[in-house]
Amino acid sequence: MKLKTFAGRAAAAGAVLAALVLAALPVWAAPRVQVDKKNAVADHADILSAETENYINEISISLSDACGAQIGVYTVDELLGNTTMEGFAYNVFNDWELGSADQNNGVLLLLALNFRLIRLEDVKEVGVFLTGIFPLLFVPAAAGVMELWAEMGEMLLSIIIAIIPVTVLVMVTAGKTTQALTSRKKNKETAANDGIAE
Repeated sequence: MKLKTFAGRAAAAGAVLAALVLAALPVWAAPRVQVDKKNAVADHADILSAETENYINEISISLSDACGAQIGVYTVDELLGNTTMEGFAYNVFNDWELGSADQNNGVLLLLALNFRLIRLEDVKEVGVFLTGIFPLLFVPAAAGVMELWAEMGEMLLSIIIAIIPVTVLVMVTAGKTTQALTSRKKNKETAANDGIAE
């Protein structure tokens, strides 16, 4: 009789232990959030230059001093485990403690590279269509500019002063991002080729 009781208790303990392990698996599988609360950038994908990180930190400090709002930029190569993008962003936002809860003034920019949520095949048809109709999309805007040209003449200097820095900023950002992603891809290809050669 004692053997039956012992076997029953051992089976119950094993079932409880198995349930605890199964309940903890999602937590073990989820990627760990790594943030420094004194820094507005957590570049785990290693795509941002030191200059860019410093610039983001300076803007975050200025914004925080001006109105209390905070921004955070978090990059990660890919999300592992069975977490969703939204769930991971929620964890990062809360662990980083961005903004204040009563003012709701925190902003998180999460860049998850290689997540492959959208495949090229899913958007190719729409992309080709939009590229084909771009001229039609800009005709009404051009007609509006021509119609209001006389009124815009008074503000032409202000408009040019606003357009030039924004255009330069977009060009620099696009160029730096392209360079970072291209060099990252080349480094991965080189590493893969080195691995094959060995």
